[in-house]
Amino acid sequence: MTKLCEYEIGRTGLSEREAAEAGFASMSEKIEATSRAGYYPGSSEITVKLVAEVGTGRLLGAQVVGARGAAKRVDVLARRSGTR
Repeated sequence: MTKLCEYEIGRTGLSEREAAEAGFASMSEKIEATSRAGYYPGSSEITVKLVAEVGTGRLLGAQVVGARGAAKRVDVLARRSGTR
């Protein structure tokens, strides 16, 4: 995890490029949402990108960018991908 000004950046597992280099057939999906429900105070934008193995759906990696608290979401994804 890294903090750059007001943004937090977190990553776990493989990127798309690394997955391809390791011989995985992978796909990715980027999700842009808010950190909390819109009616809840303190909500901010967050972007999550997941990289999964084609066929099995196994999570190979994830990247998260957003305001305060965004990078901590990587902990959950790290446990899921088995890279922690």
